[in-house]
Amino acid sequence: MDRNMVRTIMKMVAAALLFCFALWNLPTFFHIIGNILVLLSPFLIGFCLAFILNVPLNLWEQKALKKVKIAARAKRVIGILLTLFCVILVIFLVIWLVVPQLVEAGESIGRQIPAAIERAEAFAHENVKDDTQIGILLTQLGANSEKLFAQMTDYIKDSSANILSTTVNVVSGTFGILVNFFMGLIFAIYILAGKEKLSGQCEQVIRAFLPQRAAKRIFYVCALTNQTFQKFITGQCLESVILGTIFFVVLNIFRMPYILPICIFIMLASLIPIVGSFMACIVGTLLILVVNPVQALGFLVLFLVIQQIDGNLIYPHVVGNSVGLPSIWVFAAVLIGGKLFGVVGMIVFIPLCSVIYVLFRSEVKKRLQKKEKQI
Repeated sequence: MDRNMVRTIMKMVAAALLFCFALWNLPTFFHIIGNILVLLSPFLIGFCLAFILNVPLNLWEQKALKKVKIAARAKRVIGILLTLFCVILVIFLVIWLVVPQLVEAGESIGRQIPAAIERAEAFAHENVKDDTQIGILLTQLGANSEKLFAQMTDYIKDSSANILSTTVNVVSGTFGILVNFFMGLIFAIYILAGKEKLSGQCEQVIRAFLPQRAAKRIFYVCALTNQTFQKFITGQCLESVILGTIFFVVLNIFRMPYILPICIFIMLASLIPIVGSFMACIVGTLLILVVNPVQALGFLVLFLVIQQIDGNLIYPHVVGNSVGLPSIWVFAAVLIGGKLFGVVGMIVFIPLCSVIYVLFRSEVKKRLQKKEKQI
């Protein structure tokens, strides 16, 4: 028997045994995969951040720093610093403008809750006074309010240990996420600083260990992925700026409150397709609702109108067919990416699924053409 045939059979047997072992020990297999993902999460986050930050870095190098006569290495360092400065500036604007307004709105809603409860109680007493059953129940609740308050206090004291442990777990989990993000950011900076050298080394490894046909296929997939990511992120950023500007002008015309934080939040949320629109609509409506319920209703109507204009006119021309993904798969990509990697996953998984969709569609067309020729 041919030696190559023996190797192929051995590889197939090993793969079949590995698959049977994984299927037989499915919980253990998923546990191992989960541990590996947790271990590699800083590197995965860094790789995703490098893909995203590479777009503004290319803009800085190819547009703003193109005519600057300095060494290429110095230009790369300046481009990375400017990119990080823009990211930090956006985060600072969100923390400085949006977060305080949200906290103020939440406190205002909290202050209005007792008055709303009193109005609800008065309404209930007024409308159920003829009903003896409900009337007696309300009277009993009013008479035993002090006892009920005492019981609630005792319950809170007894549950204080659980609350403290839960708080510690939340804080430790948040700290772990921040550490992974910071390590991923450092890894992304290293990737961006030497991306040409790194890509050249990867190309050499692929050419050395894989057949020429497989290497060409991998290079094609990488080029398609890079092109799709750049078009998607550039189009999304431009579309978010246009949308935020439209909202800023319209909200100023109608003299809405909290114009600047709402517009900034809309710009950031619009980077996340589907989910971002709902988030921006809810946050903007709640902020205005605290000040004026009528204006909140008007904002809701304006938001729906502008979203229709954006979805039918602006988005197709700005972003175009850079994604080329049906709506149902866009929604699935947002859900899966958000579940795995949060907001970064929502943004990254859409162009990633678009690449998979394009490759799968081209493979289906090739196979259909082969079958038609055979017929």
